[in-house]
Amino acid sequence: MHLIKVCLLQFLLVFTLNSFGATTYDWTGISSSSWTTPGNWSIGGVSQTINYPGSGGSTTDIVRIGVTAYTALNDPALTTALTCASIEFGSNNGGMMSLTITGITLTITGNITQDHNGSTGGIITNISGSGTLSCSLFQVGDNTPPPTPPNGNKAVSVSNATIINSSITSLSLSSNLIFNTTVSPANNSSSLISYNNAVFNLTGGVANITGNIQTTNANTGNSSSLVIIPTGSATLQLANAAALSGLSSTGTNTITFNNTGATVEYMGAGQTVYTAASITGLTGGGSYGNIEFSGTGIKTVSAGNLNIAGNFYNLLANDAGDYVALNSPAVNFNGSNGAISQSLNGGSGNGTTLYTVNFSGASPKTIVSGNFYVASSGVLTMTSPATLVAGSTSVGYLTLNSDNTGSAAIAPIPIAYAAPPISGFVNVQRYLTGNRGYRLISSPVYAGTASGNNIYSLNYLKNSLYLTGTGGTAGWFTTGGNPTIYLYDESFSPLYSSFLNSNFIGVSSISSGTGTSPTYTLNANGAGLSGSYSIPAGTGFLCFFRGNLSEGAANLTNPSYSALTATVTATGTLNQGQVVFKDWYNPGSVYLGSSSQYFHLIGNPYASAIDLGAIQTTTTTTGIYATPFNTTSNTGITKFIYELNPVSHVFGVYDDNSGVGTNGASRYIASGQGFLVQAYGNACQFIFNETGKATTGTTATATNGLMVTKADLATINQVNTNPVIRLKLARDSVNNEEIVLAFNPAAKTQYVINEDAPNKPGQGQVGFSSNSSDNIQMAVNTMPLQKSQTINLNVYGKTDGLYTLNMAQ
Repeated sequence: MHLIKVCLLQFLLVFTLNSFGATTYDWTGISSSSWTTPGNWSIGGVSQTINYPGSGGSTTDIVRIGVTAYTALNDPALTTALTCASIEFGSNNGGMMSLTITGITLTITGNITQDHNGSTGGIITNISGSGTLSCSLFQVGDNTPPPTPPNGNKAVSVSNATIINSSITSLSLSSNLIFNTTVSPANNSSSLISYNNAVFNLTGGVANITGNIQTTNANTGNSSSLVIIPTGSATLQLANAAALSGLSSTGTNTITFNNTGATVEYMGAGQTVYTAASITGLTGGGSYGNIEFSGTGIKTVSAGNLNIAGNFYNLLANDAGDYVALNSPAVNFNGSNGAISQSLNGGSGNGTTLYTVNFSGASPKTIVSGNFYVASSGVLTMTSPATLVAGSTSVGYLTLNSDNTGSAAIAPIPIAYAAPPISGFVNVQRYLTGNRGYRLISSPVYAGTASGNNIYSLNYLKNSLYLTGTGGTAGWFTTGGNPTIYLYDESFSPLYSSFLNSNFIGVSSISSGTGTSPTYTLNANGAGLSGSYSIPAGTGFLCFFRGNLSEGAANLTNPSYSALTATVTATGTLNQGQVVFKDWYNPGSVYLGSSSQYFHLIGNPYASAIDLGAIQTTTTTTGIYATPFNTTSNTGITKFIYELNPVSHVFGVYDDNSGVGTNGASRYIASGQGFLVQAYGNACQFIFNETGKATTGTTATATNGLMVTKADLATINQVNTNPVIRLKLARDSVNNEEIVLAFNPAAKTQYVINEDAPNKPGQGQVGFSSNSSDNIQMAVNTMPLQKSQTINLNVYGKTDGLYTLNMAQ
């Protein structure tokens, strides 16, 4: 009878506890580490025999671990899915506790709190296992103050650390991660205080925080620390729009995301991405190990340095409303561990656009998939010993953009590199302004090697331009007709009686221009060239631009049609390091031939503007080397650079000595642009080095829309040491041509090589030149400054009308 009453009483007690409000359970661990063993729990100091937190379907139980002391070796471990209301980790168990969850989910509908220690010494709680722990908010540190420092000469301020180490497979917070720090009352005699500080170490697994990260530092001496410090790997997922907006401006906050194996994933909608720039409560910002982007919306990366020592993964849709906005920061891939590669995934869709991007450190950098772009205003910089695999041997994952504002650039590559640091294919765009006419073009990439030279393909033009040639469709042109593409051969005197017998030699077939050994057949010319030829890097070519291929054949074959803009994309391995110009018809020689016309069509070989101000005649290993002109033997390369203006269709001449340019000729040659030089004698060399690139901050001009150089290049300062007169003959604002009359007391009235620039006729509607005293037509005519002299001018207009002659300078 007594036994029946006792059982009934126990039943009523259980029924009452399960039916009326929350029950508080304290872990004792008396018999084992099993959560589901009732004897390991107590209620109000009474050991349990039937229930444990979450048993019987209860979801309102309050769990306390370490609030009262328990058997040290028996930390709780759970292997059964349960739901409870809250967990409080106390401070009364000697400073070390753990909770292990294996293979299941423990759901906490409320909060998890780790108490501070009210005595001297810190607290460490480890949360581990292959399961999932979910809760609302997680608070490291309650309001418990540390003890006041003792009186006396030995009184010292004490800093206790309350630490959570989380390595559980999945920790999920539907609200905030809160760091709460406290201080003691001041010592009456010394005014010293002690501190309880808060630390959350993510040592493994995935921690997902829907809310933000908040710190409430009680005193300037308090500190709160969030550290990803994996034993292998660990991921912190941030979903809040401004995950670090809750940091206290008092005390010290430490955020460490850049340890090996640490990943931060921005996986919310429309988020702020933090950089090394300081924000409220975080001086010096933070850097990253691995960084990932997922979710939706625009991930706006703050200004400053986005430092990434590990992997970069863009998992967004990358469309108009979902992308990573990197226009403000400098992105630095700076992993320094040579044994660990940095894998970069630019993502699908529109991919990832970089603006200022730097590669440094010994970790090899590899774009493994997706699409990366360097913006038209952007610069990519390599710092030794960093290397970058930008694509495969057939596909480029990195594209250098070009548009009407500028073109992306590869900064000068340091001479410290023994081999080119960027490997794999790269896509390099070249924006062409609208206007039907000829362009001098070059390639910043190569396809393979032949005769010891890097050689490039012309076939990429077919993807964007309407190409014709005598080989017709069998020669892989859009259709037959006069050539669209020409190489330049200075070795014979041209007849100029057709498209096929000038110094510009038409390409008759591009059918062999694919693969790693592209070659081209040419139309017969006065030099008797036959067979197939490859084109060495650094060689320019002439292309007749009709407009964008998408405009349709009816428009593109109409001579009166005004062409629209187009962007061509060359794909291959970037030209890097020193490039020695070699004539395509004599590729075995490092010297420029000089048998007839003396002109050589050279092309900027780099994915960057080059600076003609870097031309020097002293050493072949810096800047741009040109064999010095010897006025005694009349051998060497003259100071004049010829650039074709596609708006007026006339040649401009840039004087490298004085900085004077006619018809828009500029000191800066754009990426993908060709130009002409004059070389006399048989021992001339023209050699490009990386230091010849136009560096960041250099100014240049894109006055006539030639090909548009870098967007940050402004109008050059032309410094003239001698008086000049600049004359312009114009039919209108487009059809015009300039000449320069320069005056030097030591000059002669006759044509003098390297003192005067002979006129090179273009295809313009207007022709204009001056005559030397020996009747050579000049673009730049230098003469002695006399009181009175007569200068004969040559003028030409293709159509009748009113022409004006103006003195522009």
